[in-house]
Amino acid sequence: MTAIRKFAPALLILLTASSLIISDVQGEESFIQSSGFESLSQLQKSPKGWFKTVIKKYSDYVDFIWDNETAYRDSMSISIRIDKNHPDERNVAYNWYTDLMNWEVGKDYELSCWVKGKELKDTAWICIQCWDENMTKMLNFSTTQKDYKLDGSFDWKQAGTVFNIPLKTHKVVVRAGIGAPKNNGGQVWFDELHIRKLKGKSE
Repeated sequence: MTAIRKFAPALLILLTASSLIISDVQGEESFIQSSGFESLSQLQKSPKGWFKTVIKKYSDYVDFIWDNETAYRDSMSISIRIDKNHPDERNVAYNWYTDLMNWEVGKDYELSCWVKGKELKDTAWICIQCWDENMTKMLNFSTTQKDYKLDGSFDWKQAGTVFNIPLKTHKVVVRAGIGAPKNNGGQVWFDELHIRKLKGKSE
């Protein structure tokens, strides 16, 4: 997908002789890369730091879209569209994901994201997974599903959750997605996904 970058004034833009480097680390909003999913280069096919959860067997039935036509803010969002003929032999949680950066054990954080849906029969979601060193045990799981029902067809809605990072956490993953086959024929968009650290009594 060809994307045209609209540079926000708050971004730090560094020009070099051979490339354009953009930093979107801004104060407390520095815990994930590309929180607004804006493009860094017309050659890229996905926003920096974000990846797709794809099952090869069903890859023809789902589209992961870096969308330059629908956005809550600026020019880009990420989207997942599931084909109406997606097989119903197993449940699949399709999602975009990224790693949380600069986190601290024992601290509380707040996730917020804007979501748009089309013909969703089951709720879209954003979740946080805290994993141990071997990536075999999930030490904490927080999701927007508890408090936000994001189904049907709807314009941009904000959803979020508060989470804590427990002891022995080695990796924290942020995921945004929808499930199949419940959402066959549906589509979801995510934009402006931000993480901020909540200040404790001593901070």
